[in-house]
Amino acid sequence: MKKFLLIFLPLGFIAFAAIIILNLPQKVAQKIPGNFQLSNVLQSENFVKPAPDTELWIPILVYHRIGIAPRNAGSVYKSLTIEPEWFEKHLQYLKENNFETVKFSDVAEFFETGRPLPIAVGKKPIMINFDDGYKDFYENAFPILQKYNMAGTVFIIVKSAGNGTYMNWDQLKEISAAGIEIGAHTMYHPALTASKKAKWEIEESKRELEERLGVSVTAFAYPSGKWNSYIEGLVKNAGYKSARSFTTGNGISLKNLFHIPVVRVYANVGLERWKNQLYKPI
Repeated sequence: MKKFLLIFLPLGFIAFAAIIILNLPQKVAQKIPGNFQLSNVLQSENFVKPAPDTELWIPILVYHRIGIAPRNAGSVYKSLTIEPEWFEKHLQYLKENNFETVKFSDVAEFFETGRPLPIAVGKKPIMINFDDGYKDFYENAFPILQKYNMAGTVFIIVKSAGNGTYMNWDQLKEISAAGIEIGAHTMYHPALTASKKAKWEIEESKRELEERLGVSVTAFAYPSGKWNSYIEGLVKNAGYKSARSFTTGNGISLKNLFHIPVVRVYANVGLERWKNQLYKPI
């Protein structure tokens, strides 16, 4: 009897442990969003902060309006208005060519903790931004983003919310709940480098967005892309984790995390030229 127990009890224990181990990934995976790699989650305690000179190659596409510009609209308005049909062609190309959207919060966390970007194996990161918070984002861009299962970041001019052509607070709550990242674009969109209320504009826009929407706002966009070292310091001190400029480029590093370069999208840029901006020069 003792010999029986000595032989079969250890074997039973090993079999039981094997069943638990084999089923563990399935149970963990049920709690993980589909675009996260299981290996990354299981090794979450082993993240290594990137080296100071690490650079992420991520195109950041900046749109303003998605709609049809009126015939009598000015040249600037027309150049910043992308027709929904063309916007969908952009997303279709991104989807077909293995691009997957990430957010500023993902990038900030990568540099802060080393956590990998939440994209599937074999995918390329892309960021899609919309400035100012126009209502046509909710009406035209948002449904197309949902159709292609893509996210984006909308930078809000707080005091414009609910006024005329801008999204109202209910719409902002809806897109935020659906996974759209909300960033701050100041209270009134002044040129911060010439504003006596720059500190208030930066801090109050974050505070009001967080209070009204119940989300953490950690990304900032400089109005008209204008910034200097003093303004950058105000943004850091306000608690933001990243900020976006209008400098042209695609590389993100610790050196430019508070003046991240972008690709501005204009209506007069053809599809082929638009595509070329997505790839790193050889």
